[in-house]
Amino acid sequence: MMRRMTMALGALALALPITAVLAQTAQQAPRGAMRAPMADMTRQQAQARAEQHFARMDANQDGKVDAADRTARHAARFDQLDTNRDGALSREEFAALQGDRADRRGNHRMGQRGDRGHHGARAGQPVPVDRATFVARALERFDRADANRDGTITTAEHQAMREARRAEWRAQRQQDRAGSTPVQ
Repeated sequence: MMRRMTMALGALALALPITAVLAQTAQQAPRGAMRAPMADMTRQQAQARAEQHFARMDANQDGKVDAADRTARHAARFDQLDTNRDGALSREEFAALQGDRADRRGNHRMGQRGDRGHHGARAGQPVPVDRATFVARALERFDRADANRDGTITTAEHQAMREARRAEWRAQRQQDRAGSTPVQ
């Protein structure tokens, strides 16, 4: 019993980072396919997208995203994984989870975010987050990416922002590695 509980909790912990990805299955490219480059996006479209994303995350529809919403999403994800409905994940269910994660992940490496959580969010940020704050943060990111300040992020601006973030992540990773001491 304890072993099954440990396996179930371990599987749930592994599944936590992908809940947001699963919530966006309608926008997901077919398995194994490359996504098309991002189309130009206006500030109004970015705001609408942020509001839709918030609505998906606010599981209990109370106007804020907090621990209760995460718990509800995690429980729903566990129920989706527990195909035989026995309250635990079998080896087969766990293996299916690993296969699904590998398919979605492709060549990307997991666990390379230091103290950052899903999508690079800093650990320890104040929670809960209300709709206005969530949308405002999304629009701040939009404004940083809109290099020419014309109210539209072009494919080139999006690519430039991605490259800048990647450079920041690489620098942070090198700094983290330089500051860490090997285990002996």
